[in-house]
Amino acid sequence: MEALTSGLPFIAVIIGLFGIAEVFEQMLTHRRGESTVITQMGRWTPTREERRGIRKPIAIGSGVGVVVGVMPAAGGDIAGLVSWTQARRSSRHPEEFGKGSLEGLAAADTANNAQVGGAAGRRQGAVPGRQPHRGRPVHRRHHRGVPGAGRRRLFRADP
Repeated sequence: MEALTSGLPFIAVIIGLFGIAEVFEQMLTHRRGESTVITQMGRWTPTREERRGIRKPIAIGSGVGVVVGVMPAAGGDIAGLVSWTQARRSSRHPEEFGKGSLEGLAAADTANNAQVGGAAGRRQGAVPGRQPHRGRPVHRRHHRGVPGAGRRRLFRADP
């Protein structure tokens, strides 16, 4: 009975609200018989001109990603957002950002990947920046997934 009176978990409520919003959106925008089938994916790699145009955003994303990765409690989302903003400021065509610009995509994606390399130099006991690591206890990361492996030594030294 106590579980019923203690309230609702915040994460479960937020996930439920997103699900309900999606159901309503699908109900309101669905049209019968108007489905389109994707038959071709297009190019997977950028052309030579596109590669030339994304060199600067990649450099910006790499630098920002490593710096943000070193900071505790800052993850790939923050790195991507900061590098996207910096790449937009330095771009010759900032009006294209937010409309599918390859420069913005390259900067944000590179920063997201580079922050992992920056985080590798960070002390393992620091506050993690990525959501999957927040719920994992620190002792599991340090002792190869064996819970309590470090406690035995601690209790023998300090009972």
